[in-house]
Parts: sequence; structure tokens; C-alpha cells
Amino acid sequence: MKPVFIPSSQGRVFGLYHPPHPDMPDLGDVIFVPPFAEELNRSRHVVATQARDLSARGCGVLILDLFGTGDSDGNFADARWQTWCEDIAAAGHWLREQGRTRIGLWGLRLGATLAMAVAGTHVSPCTHLVLWQPVANGQVFLSQFLRIKIAADMARGRTGPTTKELRALLRSGKNLEVAGYDLNPDLADAIDALRLTELTPPPDCPVAWFELVASEETPLSPGATRVIEAWHKLGHEVVAQTVADAAFWTFLEREWAPRLVAATTAHIRGPRP
Repeated sequence: MKPVFIPSSQGRVFGLYHPPHPDMPDLGDVIFVPPFAEELNRSRHVVATQARDLSARGCGVLILDLFGTGDSDGNFADARWQTWCEDIAAAGHWLREQGRTRIGLWGLRLGATLAMAVAGTHVSPCTHLVLWQPVANGQVFLSQFLRIKIAADMARGRTGPTTKELRALLRSGKNLEVAGYDLNPDLADAIDALRLTELTPPPDCPVAWFELVASEETPLSPGATRVIEAWHKLGHEVVAQTVADAAFWTFLEREWAPRLVAATTAHIRGPRP
């Protein structure tokens, strides 16, 4: 494992690079695009486990802290969607400087949606996409995030602003503190406008969509089905798989998602065009 600081548009972004095991067939590399806010902290242990598993089997993994998060430069209040896109582009450039040319993207939650947004533009060519529980509708996601602030106010016995009022504050140009994260209106607007149905994979870039469910009998969610069917109609190769594991990014206590890790490794080790 190699810690690195990668120059990007607004400052240095921190990464942990897990090189592919030299005695295994080289499977190329993936850049991990992290989830949003506290979901990142609750996911690091699973992401690290997955990275080690892939590295041991011949796939290099570069885990990023995007600008304003983790050990990267900047504050969360300075984070912008475009800056994060440029961070991923810088990560791809760094890998190419190391002689790594087959680069895919792997993302969790909003990070999976961000990976979709940059595949084929900021990272080109993108060899494949691995999406863990991607956010399909940014408006719904932002509303859920704002409700954290409402719930915190209620827990303190206060009646705070409604979701509509919080959105109005953001539209007025004011930053909004939610659960210790200083959300900038520009970043909120970019998230709010996201619709996964309006993003399409690059040509010749297969997609693996993993969705965590309560039991093996639970089908893929209707929202995921709509997006995947839309991509299929456009001729894209998409493999969807449900995995009976805990939604680890939602828990204060660690959940390890071993089935998800195993399924992801099996996919990346399998044949790809």
C-alpha cells in the first residue's frame, strides 16, 4: 500500500494505492470514488477490505479522498462537483504516469454516480465501471441529507427549518451546516440536478451494478431497473446483481459486507471485453 498526494486543480488530493500482486495476472486498475459526507467514514473499512482483496488477485486500486475531504487539501465548504471531477482526472493521470494504462472506476453511492459522470470524459478510456448502490436521483438524495439536520433539531427539542426552507437558504447563496458538514450551494445544486437516467456509460465500457438487499429473494429495486433498462436500450452492456448484505454506509457500528466484496472480486476477475 502506497500513500500518495496527487496534484489536482484546487490542491493536492490524497490517495492510497494498492498495487496489483506481481505474481498474479495483471487485471489493470480501478480508481475508487468515495461516497458523500459521513457515508465515507462509515465505509472505509469495507473499501479497504475490497482493495486488499483485489490487489492480491492482480487488480491495482487507487482509493481517493476528494478535495475537501479526508486527508486531501481544502475544506468541505470549498468542495464543488467540478473540482471532484478534476480530482478523478488527476488520479487517472497519476496512474498513467506509473505506467498503468487499463483504468476503470469503482464508486459507492454518490461516488458511483460521480464515477458515471466522469467515465469517458475525465477518465478516457475507461475500461469498466463498478457501481455499488449508485444514487439514481440527486434531488431525493439531497432531501435525505437535509433531513439529517431536521432530525438533529428534533432530537434537541427544537423546531428547525423544513426541507423546503433549507433548500431556500441554499438557493439564497448561504452555506448550510448539516451534521458537521458545511454544504456549499453550488455543490448542493449540482447534486440536486443529478439523474442517473441522464448519464450513460461510454461506448465499450461494461458496467457492473451491485445493489444490497435484505434477502436473496429480494429483487432489484424499481429505480435501478429503470436505469439499467434505459442503458440496455441504448446498447450498453450492464450486469446487475443483488447481494444480501447490510447497507454498511448507514451504520455507526461496523458492518463488513463480505458477500459484496466476494461478488465484486469475482466480477473483476471474470472475463471483460
